[in-house]
Amino acid sequence: PSVPAAAAAAVSPDALLDALDFSTNSRYYSAPAKEETSKQDDNDEQQSQQQHDFDPIAFLNQHYYTEQQLVSALPTLRSAISTRLTTLDDSLSTTLRHQASLAPLISQDVLHARNAVHQLASRMHSVKTQAL
Repeated sequence: PSVPAAAAAAVSPDALLDALDFSTNSRYYSAPAKEETSKQDDNDEQQSQQQHDFDPIAFLNQHYYTEQQLVSALPTLRSAISTRLTTLDDSLSTTLRHQASLAPLISQDVLHARNAVHQLASRMHSVKTQAL
């Protein structure tokens, strides 16, 4: 096989997904930056424009030089995506369970903090009254 074919065949599914994550999430993967302004609308418009700058066809063409290379890589890509989704689902479930278990403690901490603020305000009022 030619050098480009060998290079494309060597692309691991995980490396391709990492590159895809970087390409679509990176603030550096975008059109030339517009003039920066302080308006939120301009920032939102710029972020929207950056999201539309990703070209999936060009991305795939960078990694697979022929349609046959892409087609032959699809089963392993599908498997890698499934593995990542399972890992993400597990991570989200674990995080949600952990947050749910901490909710009563956090609620109690907020209640204590609220009471402490009320006591502090009362003491400040008392000191202010005595000072006058």
